[in-house]
Amino acid sequence: KMEARREERSPDINTTPVFSPLPNNDSGYVSVSIKSSPSIMGQPIVIYKRRWFMMLCYCLANFANALTWITYSPISNKVQDYYHLQGTFKVNLLSLVFLICLVPMTFVASWTLDNIGLRFGTNIGAILTVIGAGVRITGEFSYWGSFAGQTFAALGQAFILNAAPLVAANWFPSEQRTIATTIGSLANAVGVAIGFVIPPLLTPTPDHLPQMLIYEAIIVLLLSTPHILFIRSTPPTPPSVSAATKDEHYLSYFASLKSCLSNYGFLILFLQFGIGLGAFNTLATVIGQLATKMKYNDRETGMMGALVIICGLIGSGVVGVIVDTTRMYKTAIISCYSLATVAFVVLTFEFKPDNLIVVLLIC
Repeated sequence: KMEARREERSPDINTTPVFSPLPNNDSGYVSVSIKSSPSIMGQPIVIYKRRWFMMLCYCLANFANALTWITYSPISNKVQDYYHLQGTFKVNLLSLVFLICLVPMTFVASWTLDNIGLRFGTNIGAILTVIGAGVRITGEFSYWGSFAGQTFAALGQAFILNAAPLVAANWFPSEQRTIATTIGSLANAVGVAIGFVIPPLLTPTPDHLPQMLIYEAIIVLLLSTPHILFIRSTPPTPPSVSAATKDEHYLSYFASLKSCLSNYGFLILFLQFGIGLGAFNTLATVIGQLATKMKYNDRETGMMGALVIICGLIGSGVVGVIVDTTRMYKTAIISCYSLATVAFVVLTFEFKPDNLIVVLLIC
């Protein structure tokens, strides 16, 4: 079947007439209304309910990886004390390793997802996350145990993080893809938000760090298991005409990469999203150290980080619905970046001791 499909220029996509009889008119004839019902190779397009279960499995794995990434940031002072570290570089490295690995691994993950499939690619990410969370338990004895565990999870991040649009394209109809991609991407943000809250609660003193790592390893295992067992690459039949015809317009991996890098619009989006995400990741990495300098405790630091994510979730949900309805992508991007810029500027001047309420409002 696959060989036959490759030989065809395109599937037999047509519009199947559906006849609905209406009451007789004055001439004695029966009127008929004709509706268009899209079909692929003579079969009607089916939208499967299980698409939401697939999205749930993906979101849980994405959540687990994000939880692993941000573990050490809100308790950076306790990590530094537990490992007797001089300076903050090694503490920051536990978070930065995710960002460092993401750049080269994105190319590997993109090729894997594109050529081998969604299930294989995202399961690599989920399994590496579980392995990383388990290896971190050895961090009880050495800083490098924690670093090794973070590295495993960091290598898996790109396989999960980059798959949200593919899950939406493979399982959802075209009119639901924007909101499906939004949901899949927000799972990472939810994981970061919870990741800001759990470590301060489970690590009241530096000596509680090994216990916290065990608890998080169990959580990551439970979250990743449904994905490893149940995720599927595609439904039995494509959920949309565009999903059915994607092979007709297929470009090789390197041809696609060249096309993107030579596209002015893509490069503009690449630059602006890179700057925005870089600013957020920098804040998430060092917020614990900044808050400690300003005499805030770990729980207050966790509140700051969690609030940034929670408000971002609400905003993303609202913007996702608006964009799905209006298609005003450019307006939405400019508005969000303008608000974020103002918030960063105000935070620069207002992040000072005994100013928690103002800082939380800015977040």
